[in-house]
Amino acid sequence: MSGSSDSGATARPGPAARAGAVTAAAEALFDEVTRQAAEACGARIAALSVVESGHQWFKSRGPLGASETTRLLRLCAETIRTRDGVVFADLDADERFASKGDAKGLRFFAGVPIWTSRAGAIGTLSVLDGAPRESTGDTLERLRELAREAARQFDIRLGGQEVLAQGERIAHGDRSPAGMLTEAEYRRLVEQSAVGTYVIQNERFRYANPRLAEILGYDATDLHGAEVAPLVFADDRAGVLARLRGQFLADEQPAHTFRAVRRDGRVVHVEVHETPAQLDGRGALFGTLLDVTERVRAEAQAAERALVDPLTRLPNRIRFLERLETELAQSRRYNRKLAVVHLDLDGFKFVNDTWGHATGDRLLQSLALRLTRGVREVDTIARIGSDEFLILVPDLKQSGDMSTFAQKLLGLMGRPVEVDDRSLQVTASVGVATFPEDGQDAEELLRNADAAMYRAKDNGGNTFELCTPELTALAVERLELQNGMRVALDKDEFVLHYQPLVSLGSGRIVGLEALIRWQHPQRGFLSPATFIPLAEETGLILPLGTWVLKVATAQLKKWIDMGLMLRMSVNFSARQFRERGLVSIVDDALTRSSLEPKHLEVEITESIAMEGAEIVVANLNTLRQMGVGIAIDDFGTGYSSMSYLKSFPVTSLKIDKSFVTDLPTNPADAGIVRAIVEMAHGSRLSVIAEGVETRDQFQLLQKYGCDEMQGYWVSRPLPVEGIEQKLQEEQAFWSQGAAGA
Repeated sequence: MSGSSDSGATARPGPAARAGAVTAAAEALFDEVTRQAAEACGARIAALSVVESGHQWFKSRGPLGASETTRLLRLCAETIRTRDGVVFADLDADERFASKGDAKGLRFFAGVPIWTSRAGAIGTLSVLDGAPRESTGDTLERLRELAREAARQFDIRLGGQEVLAQGERIAHGDRSPAGMLTEAEYRRLVEQSAVGTYVIQNERFRYANPRLAEILGYDATDLHGAEVAPLVFADDRAGVLARLRGQFLADEQPAHTFRAVRRDGRVVHVEVHETPAQLDGRGALFGTLLDVTERVRAEAQAAERALVDPLTRLPNRIRFLERLETELAQSRRYNRKLAVVHLDLDGFKFVNDTWGHATGDRLLQSLALRLTRGVREVDTIARIGSDEFLILVPDLKQSGDMSTFAQKLLGLMGRPVEVDDRSLQVTASVGVATFPEDGQDAEELLRNADAAMYRAKDNGGNTFELCTPELTALAVERLELQNGMRVALDKDEFVLHYQPLVSLGSGRIVGLEALIRWQHPQRGFLSPATFIPLAEETGLILPLGTWVLKVATAQLKKWIDMGLMLRMSVNFSARQFRERGLVSIVDDALTRSSLEPKHLEVEITESIAMEGAEIVVANLNTLRQMGVGIAIDDFGTGYSSMSYLKSFPVTSLKIDKSFVTDLPTNPADAGIVRAIVEMAHGSRLSVIAEGVETRDQFQLLQKYGCDEMQGYWVSRPLPVEGIEQKLQEEQAFWSQGAAGA
């Protein structure tokens, strides 16, 4: 690590180190900071944006649309420029940030920069609202306090990296290389460090800096010469002591986390980075120690949040299933009954469309609280969808009691709710399945409760249905559809249709998107919406996806052999991208068809990209290294972050049709499309517009520099014969044009 030769100067970590420090802190810290900011300032939305070494993290808590995100990024830039923070009581009063006619845009903004002592300004923390409001005077101060804590966490991580690196050099006798700190300069750095630093020799502290003593609740002089063992408080006491003595296993990292006990008896979680060394000719251990108690607590809270619906604080589907399995085991053992209730709100979409999603969220919170207070303490309520709830009723005396229970639920849901000075009212459709009459396991009970709920909804809503043999038959029909997919693969009942991708510059077909259809022997053609969600749920998407890839690549090779230079786009699901054998499946399809990888493009959604799962990233990188293109489908509708465009090997973006539909009449959509095109081209990505249905849309996309388009204005998805006819017509047209020239 290089540094200044001036006395007392500290070496700054390089870009890679800074990015690593931010990454280490990102998720748990960002979640906690935005949560506290929203609560402390009473804001609808809180956002934290950090830019480091070419990486960008953008975390928003609360609903934030694509157009709002674009404007927020400009506000973040203004916040950094002011250096001290800024408040806009009403953004529409400032022509730079006015909503340009978008009545649902942001109106209130307050933001502060995040300044670190080691890396300067690295981002912003802000709160926002959809209505104008006056600052209470301490809004910025509250934000500054949280921003300082975030900056401190980053500084700690950066400081740990530089102290450890410099200490290793000195401990190994490399005391004053050119451009490095001298031992005296290094000692000053360590004494002032925000990271606990120590040297252990003969199982005693040879040195401990003031920060280490502070973390452990001692004076620095108390630790000099003190035995280390009493400070160790861990489940694997022997293992921790062995590492403290420098006895590392061959494959073990010299960093570990354990629990230390302070002088006052309080236990703290610490993260230790250490390395064996020689000091005065004897073995020693040089280390740095961070107090990660808050981080551990945040991670535990994050794990808990994985089982909880963030809006209502009710259990989610995962926790509900865990509880259901436990209660089923008890019911079987003691010959008890239980019931599963599926409750779906009627008319909730109307509330969202009329009054906005923020009002809809507050309505859901009120109804969730009403449900919680209206059932027994032993009952479990879970929110499993936008307006769907599951209720587990254990230790049921009689199955007939569920009629009374369901009627009670309808009464609870049907009462008006006061939200934002409005009296809102929705009703509910309720389905009930009981054990053991309506199902023997969790899957069967959930399926039958779901079927009963849909029957109640079909009957007009605001009613309930108990599971009956007829409804069980409907659930079985769905199961048969699931089983039918397996048979359909063997009997070649699936077919592919292809939708052209057309160049906006030349007007020629440059590619095709493969779209699956099911030619059911009894029900005729079934659209993907009928069976793809079921395939995803059951895992059948894996063999189905393999079949699509195999057929599409083979067909494209035939067209290429006819002299048509095209590429084939194939949609990949999240389930497929989590498979470790995905690359082998793609490679096999390319090999069998003798198709060059450059002619294949896989389409994934933003949600898949933003998962950031190790296997997803590995699959993306390997496919791109093979030469396969990577397209982000439905771009602009997913997670509020652009970082994956730099992190992942993306080659093209597909603008979601929701931005194209009103392009000629909606300035906000036009601005978003222009911004996406400029951003993509700046990153050397091509841009494809979906859902093009009119000449006006086409002309504007051409004006904005969009590269390609697809939609009904060009062509509907067509079977092989239809595509071949279209390609032949295009060839004839261009041939005539060339002859005429």
